[in-house]
Amino acid sequence: MNKNLTNATLQKKFNKLCLDLQKLGKDGLVICFSGGVDSTMLAASAKEAGCQPLLLTFMTPTIARRDLTEAAAIGRELALSHQILELNTLNIPQVLNNEESRCYFCKKALYEAAADLAREQGYHYIADGCNMDDIAPDVYRPGTKAADETGVLHPLIDAGFTKEDIRAQSKELGLRNYNRPASPCLISRFPYNTLITKKALEMAEDGESVLRQLGMDNLRLRVHGDLARLEIDPQEEILVMEHRKEITDQLQQVGFNYVCLDLAGLVSGSYDKTSQRKHKIKGKA
Repeated sequence: MNKNLTNATLQKKFNKLCLDLQKLGKDGLVICFSGGVDSTMLAASAKEAGCQPLLLTFMTPTIARRDLTEAAAIGRELALSHQILELNTLNIPQVLNNEESRCYFCKKALYEAAADLAREQGYHYIADGCNMDDIAPDVYRPGTKAADETGVLHPLIDAGFTKEDIRAQSKELGLRNYNRPASPCLISRFPYNTLITKKALEMAEDGESVLRQLGMDNLRLRVHGDLARLEIDPQEEILVMEHRKEITDQLQQVGFNYVCLDLAGLVSGSYDKTSQRKHKIKGKA
């Protein structure tokens, strides 16, 4: 595709986004802010549009500490109001038991808490960083339904932004996390219908920290009891082999007895795909 045409299309989307955010900002806008590339671009765009949103970050047992630290740092860099709202989502039975619907119930609780905070502080609108990729037919995002039921807006979808667009616009805006890998909640490291404990969540997070300290970034440590299954970007697999003894030793110190490398590599939402395959098999029976 012609590069000038691509740039013009992106600029058109960005202009619509800024116009929409400017309108929302007049009555007060809360942005659900994880510090990831999507919500960061949305927050930076709001500021660019002259809007002063409130950035709201959720602190739960299923959110990695590094993500909270990163969100706070980016909030300071953007010089926007930023609040952290703490909720124990493990009190929700569907979340505690990691049911297939748990993302819906978790997001519903978070968005309802955000709505309460917005009303108390005089903000009229709440928005999140969902983009066009999140509503693709083959993507499982039950949290989007919870957002819609709670009245949370999706400005990036309304303006037609894909993930690729968001990264390109983030780079244009000079945002340092424009190429940051996705960082879903820690429960995504566990098979469905597995009882989730704080200890297990900490093991998953600490295990991934071991790998990041060795230079890996785009990864998932999937937890199967006392076995750690490593999903690594193929370009970084050589690092695993070079440091396999160190990785094994450190992950055993974290609490895992066994460590294996998944030859399929990094698969976003791999448990969702496994679940979908099971449903298809049941449907044929």
